[in-house]
Amino acid sequence: SFAEHPISAGAKPGILGRSAPMRHDLREQLSPHQQCRQFLAAELAPGGLVLDVGCGTGNLMKELARMGYAVSGVEIDAALVEACRDDGLEVREGRAESLPFPDESVDAVVCSVVLPYTDERAAVKEWARVLRSGGVANASCHGLGYGVRYLIGGPGLKTRF
Repeated sequence: SFAEHPISAGAKPGILGRSAPMRHDLREQLSPHQQCRQFLAAELAPGGLVLDVGCGTGNLMKELARMGYAVSGVEIDAALVEACRDDGLEVREGRAESLPFPDESVDAVVCSVVLPYTDERAAVKEWARVLRSGGVANASCHGLGYGVRYLIGGPGLKTRF
């Protein structure tokens, strides 16, 4: 059950325990970054420390900083870590399954289109470890449409089958 799952320790019921209420018209197509901004605006006051797991080029971190959040990132790719640092972002090299942050050190964890490429159970346990009591987490993943679009419009069916 949710109450027995390690991620529930300190988590807000309603964020991880059940689906959060939709805050937009279902006909809108929101990108993962748009969904993340909307989620954080509803759940976390500006000034909170947000950890972007798998931050890539740091685009979401820059957006969140403009919204008033303190941001840190973790990225597995050393070249992307350096590029982010060159842009003035605080990014550490690391893996989602072993975050280089102390226990209960962040107010929110965001993970955009990265979780399926990790050991998901280990990554989510790490989120629970680094989140402060009452912290929130937001993960977005590709939907079914992404895979279907890749199959149909990718480099060619012959290369995949």
